[in-house]
Amino acid sequence: MFARVVAEQGGGVAALAICLDGHPVVDLSYGGPRGARYLLFSVSKGVSAIAAQHAHADGRLDLDAPICDVWPAMRRTATRRITTRHVLSHQAGLPLVDQELTVEDHVAGRLEAALERQEPYWEPGTKHGYHAITYGALLEGVFQRALGTSVAEYIHAHVRRPLGLDLTLGVPPSDNHDVLPLRTRSPMRTPLQSARPGLLFDAVGLGLLDDPSVFNQPDVLAAPWPATTWSPVPETWHGCMPRPSDRLTVCACWTPRAAPPSPAPARSGSTRSSASHPTSGPESKGLLLGFPC
Repeated sequence: MFARVVAEQGGGVAALAICLDGHPVVDLSYGGPRGARYLLFSVSKGVSAIAAQHAHADGRLDLDAPICDVWPAMRRTATRRITTRHVLSHQAGLPLVDQELTVEDHVAGRLEAALERQEPYWEPGTKHGYHAITYGALLEGVFQRALGTSVAEYIHAHVRRPLGLDLTLGVPPSDNHDVLPLRTRSPMRTPLQSARPGLLFDAVGLGLLDDPSVFNQPDVLAAPWPATTWSPVPETWHGCMPRPSDRLTVCACWTPRAAPPSPAPARSGSTRSSASHPTSGPESKGLLLGFPC
């Protein structure tokens, strides 16, 4: 299967690691040197969610408390009920912002201020839609205010250093020569996406994904964004996988989420073409690590 996918993509690099009971049993790579770093985009959300669950299990972060308890600017009528669990399960209602943002705005951290002014696209907790970029800004805002540290610093102290892993959120300029450059191609749709176009989302208006090659820029590579800029050496990824002794904690995270996605129109008057296609569903009690297909 790995060889077939590599052949179909027509070049580039690829890596595949499979773990069983916390131990790597498959470790394959193609097209890149061993020890190179990959920019993994939304896989970053999984590592950031691990940090949130660790802080929750340690009694440092209440996932079900309104984020406005620590973030006063979110104590508005429309946003005061948003919880960290809503952020983690893509139910916060803030998948994008109406304000046009440049890459420089993102590097300067101005997305957070834009979110403080943004009206939700749906009532938080009642629907879900993929928060491609805003997931990171929201989680970072919670960590900074509730824990007094960034998500990247928390991962370094409680995941990277204890487990001896070579992974970072953001890549310092001194190390960015190890990161394999990003080359873009026409997007590929899975059969499910082709059959159900409503699964596709449009968060590209945030000014980052219009031209993904900006992620080769040193200032963007260095940005420790919890939703997009995780850069590991693939051989160390298995260290983040749960051990058998962690399964009770893992199971506690994975109670049923919202209903499967279905198409939904954007909010009337929005400057965006879509709000990540919000979908109705029950209150989520799980940590959504990626877009459910």
